[in-house]
Amino acid sequence: MLLNCNVLMILNCLFVIFVSTLTWLPGWTLHPTTLVVRSLHKNGNEVVVYAAAKKKRARKDRLEQLQELSEAQAEVTAAWAERIATRLDTAQFVEVEDELLVECSSDNRDLERIDKLINQFAGGAGIPEDIRDWRLVWARSDAGLGQLGTGLWRVPLARLEDIFISLYRKSKKENYVRLTEIIRVLGPFPNVKNSLHGDFASQNDDSLTLNYRSGTDGTGKPLTGKARSVDFDIIHSSSRLLVLRCIGLSTNEEEWLVFEPETDLVGALQRLRVPADEEEVEG
Repeated sequence: MLLNCNVLMILNCLFVIFVSTLTWLPGWTLHPTTLVVRSLHKNGNEVVVYAAAKKKRARKDRLEQLQELSEAQAEVTAAWAERIATRLDTAQFVEVEDELLVECSSDNRDLERIDKLINQFAGGAGIPEDIRDWRLVWARSDAGLGQLGTGLWRVPLARLEDIFISLYRKSKKENYVRLTEIIRVLGPFPNVKNSLHGDFASQNDDSLTLNYRSGTDGTGKPLTGKARSVDFDIIHSSSRLLVLRCIGLSTNEEEWLVFEPETDLVGALQRLRVPADEEEVEG
């Protein structure tokens, strides 16, 4: 019995000596509840890593991840809602667009009917960025055509055959416009192609300004006296139709210009028996 007591006393003394020694070691320190590692940074500051701090950081990181996920989901939801609204607006006018195209292509056009159809559009849709080339389907009068084009068809034995307008971003700072008009000369003469070039601007998605800077005629010579700026209201635009209203004309009626997308400009020019230039081929 006495031996057992002595053994216990010896073990107790050894444990006390062991614990006391730990407090003097450079890599260890005694914590009230546990022994933790002490490490030294290059700047000499002591950093003690606790399990509770790790859990706290983990919770914080998780909350940040959830917040980022929530914000991303909100952005996706907003974009989705905007796309749905755009599709609904477009679908709302599909029937009107179809009726307008049929009426504009008719030999016996009802101008009052065309006015009523166009007045159903909401306006302010801007210029579609995914469509480059447009073909003129109908204009109310020669006055509107003259505001858009050169007016060089106003000579004897000539008539305007077709008009195309190309609107696209040529660089980050320049919106490029090219107008191509085809004039047919009666008799054994080839068709004539005139072009106007410049830039365009659109304010608040409901107006369009074409700034013609230069032009060329059917022989490739520069057109003189055609540099100008012309303004239009954007009445309607979609992937199927573009409707403009001429501004500044002294006429009693609304001067509408109705366009539809042209998916093959080079092919259209070939059918009209006029050559396509380098820009039209690259477009």
